[in-house]
Amino acid sequence: MPVRRFALAAFIVLVISRPAHAQQETGPTDRRQVSLLAIQEPPEPAAFARAVGLDADQTAKYGNLRKAYLDATRAERDSVTAMRNRLRTARQGAPRGDGAGPTRSASRTRGGMQAMRPVVDTLEARFADFEGELAFLLTAAQQRKYDAWKEAETARVRSELMGRQR
Repeated sequence: MPVRRFALAAFIVLVISRPAHAQQETGPTDRRQVSLLAIQEPPEPAAFARAVGLDADQTAKYGNLRKAYLDATRAERDSVTAMRNRLRTARQGAPRGDGAGPTRSASRTRGGMQAMRPVVDTLEARFADFEGELAFLLTAAQQRKYDAWKEAETARVRSELMGRQR
């Protein structure tokens, strides 16, 4: 997976999963966990075939399914990239606070995160559809391997994000 896509996924997870205290002034919001895999691109066909044990026919079908998913979500992924860039710029320009309260930039960043949420929700819904179609392609044993791969990949990405937050 390209580094740029991973960086996008990492940034979105970081932005959306901020501590609850960052939301105190704006009231309660939906704080559910973001699907890390919905934000990144599904793996390349060859890598996916190795991970779950696809045969040549399944690999070709997966490649077509992945391409259709990427084509269908291009606008959302581009939108998230643009929002991520705006948030990064706002954060880089934000003065370091003394902890006394949120800065104007922090308020803008929260607003940007809230604006990003509907796009992320759309990506998650489309990823759920993608996984539904993928389930028809996989055998029961391959589905178990895929589920294990998803869990390991989510843990890996989350671990990398936690390392960057420090």
